[in-house]
Amino acid sequence: MIDALLSKGPLKPGLDRDSAMALLWVFTASGIFRRLVRRRGWTSQHYEQWLAGTFCDQLLPARHTRSPYQ
Repeated sequence: MIDALLSKGPLKPGLDRDSAMALLWVFTASGIFRRLVRRRGWTSQHYEQWLAGTFCDQLLPARHTRSPYQ
Protein backbone atom coordinates (compact mmCIF):
# COMPACT_ATOMS: atom_id res chain seq x y z
CA MET A 1 0.00 0.00 0.00
CA ILE A 2 2.81 2.42 0.82
CA ASP A 3 4.49 1.82 -2.53
CA ALA A 4 1.17 2.48 -4.27
CA LEU A 5 0.84 5.78 -2.39
CA LEU A 6 4.41 6.73 -3.30
CA SER A 7 3.72 6.02 -6.96
CA LYS A 8 0.97 8.66 -6.85
CA GLY A 9 2.85 11.34 -4.94
CA PRO A 10 4.79 12.19 -1.81
CA LEU A 11 4.05 11.08 1.71
CA LYS A 12 3.51 13.51 4.57
CA PRO A 13 6.55 15.80 4.96
CA GLY A 14 9.22 14.17 7.10
CA LEU A 15 7.77 10.66 6.68
CA ASP A 16 9.93 8.12 4.90
CA ARG A 17 8.84 4.79 3.41
CA ASP A 18 10.01 2.68 6.34
CA SER A 19 8.26 4.88 8.90
CA ALA A 20 5.08 4.87 6.82
CA MET A 21 5.19 1.08 6.66
CA ALA A 22 5.60 0.92 10.45
CA LEU A 23 2.57 3.18 10.95
CA LEU A 24 0.51 1.09 8.55
CA TRP A 25 1.53 -2.05 10.40
CA VAL A 26 0.51 -0.56 13.78
CA PHE A 27 -2.83 0.81 12.62
CA THR A 28 -3.86 -2.44 10.95
CA ALA A 29 -3.05 -4.63 13.95
CA SER A 30 -5.96 -6.94 14.71
CA GLY A 31 -5.93 -5.88 18.36
CA ILE A 32 -7.04 -2.37 17.47
CA PHE A 33 -10.01 -3.72 15.52
CA ARG A 34 -10.98 -6.04 18.38
CA ARG A 35 -10.76 -3.29 20.96
CA LEU A 36 -12.75 -0.73 19.03
CA VAL A 37 -15.36 -2.98 17.41
CA ARG A 38 -15.80 -5.86 19.80
CA ARG A 39 -15.05 -4.19 23.11
CA ARG A 40 -16.06 -0.57 22.52
CA GLY A 41 -19.05 -1.30 20.28
CA TRP A 42 -17.97 0.54 17.14
CA THR A 43 -19.60 -0.66 13.94
CA SER A 44 -17.35 -2.06 11.25
CA GLN A 45 -18.27 0.93 9.09
CA HIS A 46 -17.23 3.39 11.82
CA TYR A 47 -13.92 1.53 12.21
CA GLU A 48 -13.29 1.61 8.45
CA GLN A 49 -14.00 5.35 8.31
CA TRP A 50 -11.72 5.99 11.28
CA LEU A 51 -8.96 3.85 9.78
CA ALA A 52 -9.18 5.56 6.38
CA GLY A 53 -9.11 8.98 8.03
CA THR A 54 -6.19 7.97 10.21
CA PHE A 55 -4.25 6.74 7.17
CA CYS A 56 -4.84 10.05 5.40
CA ASP A 57 -3.91 12.09 8.48
CA GLN A 58 -0.74 10.15 9.21
CA LEU A 59 0.56 9.27 5.76
CA LEU A 60 -0.45 11.98 3.29
CA PRO A 61 0.36 15.68 2.98
CA ALA A 62 -2.23 17.99 4.56
CA ARG A 63 -3.97 18.80 1.27
CA HIS A 64 -5.11 15.16 1.08
CA THR A 65 -6.44 14.94 4.62
CA ARG A 66 -10.15 14.19 4.75
CA SER A 67 -10.59 12.75 8.21
CA PRO A 68 -13.89 13.46 10.00
CA TYR A 69 -11.96 12.88 13.25
CA GLN A 70 -9.91 16.09 13.24
